[in-house]
Amino acid sequence: MGNWEFDDAPGIACLFLVAAAYLYLAGRVPQPPIPDSATILGEAIRVAASGETDRGIALLNEAFRLNPRLWQAREYRGQIHLEESAAAESALQDFTDAIRLAPAEPHLYILRSHVFTLLGCQGRSKRLPLGRRKRGPHPSLFSQFSYAFGGGWSGALRRPLGRRD
Repeated sequence: MGNWEFDDAPGIACLFLVAAAYLYLAGRVPQPPIPDSATILGEAIRVAASGETDRGIALLNEAFRLNPRLWQAREYRGQIHLEESAAAESALQDFTDAIRLAPAEPHLYILRSHVFTLLGCQGRSKRLPLGRRKRGPHPSLFSQFSYAFGGGWSGALRRPLGRRD
């Protein structure tokens, strides 16, 4: 057959290698990204803040389904339920579940006691032995939105929980 060597053979081989890699990568079917519970949580907060509470709750349910240890999904869903006067029991259940998942988070006890106050059961939150209780300031979800959009902490913390102005 003879000798097939020539000076540009390595360059042409590299060109074909790059072309083959490109065609392989371009021809693959794109895979949908794996849903991340933290990403879904951020999207749910954004959607709920824009007023689409039903869609926000659905996204929070999905985030909790992906990561059952994600207590923030229960917390934020409870805060959304606080917006609806008829859903105080659902908010109470969400805050209680969040406390079971994260008993060292003091603001969860504050949110739950706020629901007890709304329901007329003021002494009950102290009788529930669901973990160690630390007291300290922690802004609610809507207070965080108020701060993020220029309200500052002082205005956000003076409003009652569960109320957006």
